[in-house]
Amino acid sequence: MIRTYVIDITTTGTAGSATGSGTTTRPVNGVIAGIKVDFTSQAATADTTIVDGLGQAILTLTNVNADGWYYPHPEIHDPTGSAINKHTCPFVVDSYVTASIAQSNAGSAQITLLVNDGRG
Repeated sequence: MIRTYVIDITTTGTAGSATGSGTTTRPVNGVIAGIKVDFTSQAATADTTIVDGLGQAILTLTNVNADGWYYPHPEIHDPTGSAINKHTCPFVVDSYVTASIAQSNAGSAQITLLVNDGRG
């Protein structure tokens, strides 16, 4: 079953250096299938970072203020810890998810996570 989690962010501060963050209201449990990012009045220099409760960076957008859909997948590793080039797996999350915006303008953003919880 696909579940939807929304993170609302309000950025405050001076133009080009406003910041803000938000966290899901309930823990996210499952595989991230997609992330929609909707910006309102954010600077072209906006940096957005989405992380899970363990600090795993799920998505990092640098100098992006355009709305969009993203489908992040990390590279997998061999038994020695070396990345296996071009081989990925989905993000599995079992914690709250936090999104932060920096280097932006006063405004807002909404992050929508689509998560497959493995049921049905």
